[in-house]
Amino acid sequence: MKRKLVQVLRPKRSRQNTPDHPAPSQSGPSVFTAASVTSEPQASPAVPAAEDPIRTRIWNSAYDKVKEDEPRLVEAYEKILSVKLDIDNPDPKDGGMVNVIKQDADARQSQMKQLVDKGLEKTERGAKTKEKIKEGMQPIKNVKDFVALAVKTEPSAAVAWVGITTCMEILTNPVTEPGINRDGIKHVLETIQWYWELSDLLDGDGVDESTIKLQESLEKHIVSLYKKLLMYQMQSVCLYNKRWASVIVRDLIKIDDWQDKVDSIKKAEEAIREKIKQKNSEILKSRLACIDGKLGHLCLDVQAVTSAMGEVESAVKEQTQGLLKMHYDEKDNECLKDLHIVNPQTHKQRLEKTKGGLLKDSYRWILDHDDFRRFRTDPDRRLLWIKGDPGKGKTMLLCGIIDELEKESTHPLSYFFCQATQDHLRSAISVLRGLVWLLCKRQPTLMPCVREAYDMEGKKCFEDFFSLKTILESMLQKPCLQNAVLVVDALDECSYRKDGVIEREELIDLIIEFSESFNAKWIVSSRNWPVIEEHLRATDKIAVSLELNKDSISRAVESFVGYKTDELARIKRYDEQTKEAVLDRLLIGANDTFLWVALVCKELARPVVKPWETLAKLDHLRTGLDDLYKRMLEQIVDSDYSELCREILATACVAYRPLSLDELRTLVPKLQDFGSEALRDHIGECGSFLTIQEDVVYFVHQSAQDFLVGNGKDTIFPSGTRKQHRVLFRRSLEALNPLQRDIYGLKFPGISVKAITPPDPDPLSPLEYAVLYWIDHLEQLQGDRDTSDDKAIDKFLRGKYLYWLEALNLKSLMDQGLGKIQRLQGMVRHSSVTGFSDLVNDAWRFVYSHLEVILETPLQLYVSALVFSPTGSMIRQLFKHEEPSWLTMKPRMGQSWSACVLKLDVSREDYYVDVTISPNGRVFVRQHGHTIEIFNVGWRHMTRSIKFVAWIETVAFAPNGEHLANLEPRPPELDQEHDLLPQ
Repeated sequence: MKRKLVQVLRPKRSRQNTPDHPAPSQSGPSVFTAASVTSEPQASPAVPAAEDPIRTRIWNSAYDKVKEDEPRLVEAYEKILSVKLDIDNPDPKDGGMVNVIKQDADARQSQMKQLVDKGLEKTERGAKTKEKIKEGMQPIKNVKDFVALAVKTEPSAAVAWVGITTCMEILTNPVTEPGINRDGIKHVLETIQWYWELSDLLDGDGVDESTIKLQESLEKHIVSLYKKLLMYQMQSVCLYNKRWASVIVRDLIKIDDWQDKVDSIKKAEEAIREKIKQKNSEILKSRLACIDGKLGHLCLDVQAVTSAMGEVESAVKEQTQGLLKMHYDEKDNECLKDLHIVNPQTHKQRLEKTKGGLLKDSYRWILDHDDFRRFRTDPDRRLLWIKGDPGKGKTMLLCGIIDELEKESTHPLSYFFCQATQDHLRSAISVLRGLVWLLCKRQPTLMPCVREAYDMEGKKCFEDFFSLKTILESMLQKPCLQNAVLVVDALDECSYRKDGVIEREELIDLIIEFSESFNAKWIVSSRNWPVIEEHLRATDKIAVSLELNKDSISRAVESFVGYKTDELARIKRYDEQTKEAVLDRLLIGANDTFLWVALVCKELARPVVKPWETLAKLDHLRTGLDDLYKRMLEQIVDSDYSELCREILATACVAYRPLSLDELRTLVPKLQDFGSEALRDHIGECGSFLTIQEDVVYFVHQSAQDFLVGNGKDTIFPSGTRKQHRVLFRRSLEALNPLQRDIYGLKFPGISVKAITPPDPDPLSPLEYAVLYWIDHLEQLQGDRDTSDDKAIDKFLRGKYLYWLEALNLKSLMDQGLGKIQRLQGMVRHSSVTGFSDLVNDAWRFVYSHLEVILETPLQLYVSALVFSPTGSMIRQLFKHEEPSWLTMKPRMGQSWSACVLKLDVSREDYYVDVTISPNGRVFVRQHGHTIEIFNVGWRHMTRSIKFVAWIETVAFAPNGEHLANLEPRPPELDQEHDLLPQ
């Protein structure tokens, strides 16, 4: 306890608290005054040079209330103080003690100060006689110094310190009266500086109408706390001076209810912390609203303040950023890090660069469009759908809209760009994570909405659609998002399937629901797909069809053609005649399609195309995207690098996400000896299907990949796509052969995953794709998987399984890896390779049983995970040589794994619970009341929750485990069937 006391009272410089997250009770919460946010109390506080009338009033008010409520206690207390004053007071033993403490606060002041001075002097003398216990006395000295400084500065509030000096005397006296609650006194002393500084919160500066009620409520709570503190001190003084108190009044103090008194004080502290949180939030929101209001006012007359506007906006942004930073603490940053899936701002910049740059003339038309204006001005029109065919410029149109909305400080903005070519950009969960993350980065006052779920569930809440939906719903209820605009591009590319359901459907349902329930507006885009049209038909939306705005699109494309022609002319140094000819041919062939223009210009910009060849090249390139793609593919087939280019394109087509240059080199053996420039040149030879951004290879557009796996599949996949999947499966396994124990050279088995920094260069960087996706490519083989494939996996697991798990964990892929191992179980259940199925089952139980410790400390794979596995575990036997040699006494474990795979907590409210398990053992359903909850065993958490109007009588799985039917007491035609196929 002494160490704890020292730690609390010594100055702390490294950590700061935020208004919304007060410090723990040991040191009290942060205080948000009108001027600034203060950190935890320091051992040497900065006490104001002048007296604080608020502090004096509050403490004296609390003292008078105690006197009013507990007159006998105060009478006994004041008589004891009177004895200590030694003012003509008779001997206490004679029972003739007189109360000489003045009743008026001003008259009482000098007596209380005299008593404090006497108490401090006595504490100093007692401390000097105990020099040998310096560590124990240091906290008392810290408190004494603080009290001396405080009472010197504000003698009128000395009433607060008289009891404290006795409390210090109690702690310095090794032998005290029985029943004294030393722990309670220590708590009071630990927190005394915080108590003293609470009155700073009542400074009226900066208080406006929005916070005045909170101010009044906070004062009541502080007075209540001070009253409890004074009562506790008075009772401690009376009990410590029991020989006198028993003469004054008997049975005044009951020594068996000390804990209740301490608990009462702590509850009062907690009530104040909650009020502080509310006040901080209101003050911050008030300040931000004031800033927005000032900025909006300044913007009303732009011409009048043009010269000063830059400086004003800069100052406003600086002040706003300062307020935003104050709102973050370490836990907030950790939460945002776990929430992060992509930074939509940098993703937007990359898209603009990939698509040839954002030209204002290419999107300006939408800003003046009647439907767009109606969407902006009509508060009841909260959903805008922009639809069009591939290449019509939907993404760049939304980029332009975002840029325009960014200029308006009154509209909080968040956005997300879906991309079917990347797993982490094509799911509804990713969309919600991106939207929520950007909102929190820009509006820190929204963090509590996220923290509420995060503090209870951890980062798992960011992997569940319904948890994220609840978080976003909570955020949209906040006043700061009343005028928010949320943008989602390419709904058609939200193509991820989970449990048999395309997440796009759930995402569209959410957008419809929220656009009808909240004031925030939504802008979405997609291709002209009937399924999306059908989904959006029932809602009140504004639809802008690019095909129906042909004139506007034509003018925008013309501007884009002019921009790209000027760019080509600068690069290739065209003469004026060539430049005009290029411009004319591009305008004729564009057919109102931005993508066609961008692809043709990319082809013309290649170094191999000389200026004098430009017009001939243009004549060979056809109009229309499919015709253009076909011509580009023909050129690849006729080139000197045909075989290598087709292999690169085939690999990119079946890969589950864009590959880095290092990963592509790993999966295409012919590229392994190529340097960076040579590799880039060969990718450039692949027509204009691919582009490189920040060392990652992307398709130039989703339609390019669609063409290659559709019309171009006979050229790219002469033996079919399954063979290409087998190629990548085998190459991935081969690429993982170099995996070894402690590949980062961490050495210490207890190192936390949060403390790990990858070495440079990262040995896992070229292997990251193979580490995660080899099972996905195996799954695509379906009935074509043969015995040689199973033997290859069996050999890999027997030799590299633990090293593979380590790699998954170091790259933060363990959660995904666990689901893939579970899928592998189902694939190999009937394998003809002896012992292979049992090995995979054991591998899954191994990682599943030790998942929590492995996720936190990756190298515990070779320590606790091994030694706490059953002695009969195949994985433990195969990697017995990796068990720690220094552990001579190993725990005695059973022969086999426990039959219990997962424990399910059932609350008292779930008075009726029924659990049904799918035939394949991969999914189970918990049924209670009107709700069924679907759990994936491998993921350890709920994947869906479905509520029904009527009580659910029974549920049943289909024999294949892929569908679930429920029976309710209503007409049979209304019964429902749910697709549950785990992906």
